[in-house]
Amino acid sequence: MGFDLYIGLTLLIDDKTGLPYVYNSDNSRKPFDPVDFIVPENYRERLKQRGHIFHYYIRDIDGSDTMNTISTTAFLEKYPDWEDIKSSMDLDGEDEESYGWSEKDHNEFKHALEWFSSKEYFSISWSY
Repeated sequence: MGFDLYIGLTLLIDDKTGLPYVYNSDNSRKPFDPVDFIVPENYRERLKQRGHIFHYYIRDIDGSDTMNTISTTAFLEKYPDWEDIKSSMDLDGEDEESYGWSEKDHNEFKHALEWFSSKEYFSISWSY
């Protein structure tokens, strides 16, 4: 069994229409328009990830042993530095690629999380 990490949308449902909605900048309800949430192609590979490496990314999240879904913004706030991940993996530079996760992956994941966090309504969940 692997460690799976998913990014998805968490939307509210209007109790009158039964349709999903989001809030406008003036705090009024706006019907959900999927076009507003199209994930750029370069971030799509981060929507579903698998690997033991992600244990290192959730360990500083309060309650991560009992809960498994938070906003991408809250996840990003606890995003570890690469040096912390690298020391946790107990690897030197040559071994990073053989482990299947590198500083480049770490930085690309962070950039993707920044985009998801800028849009609101995105959440991240994991199963292990």
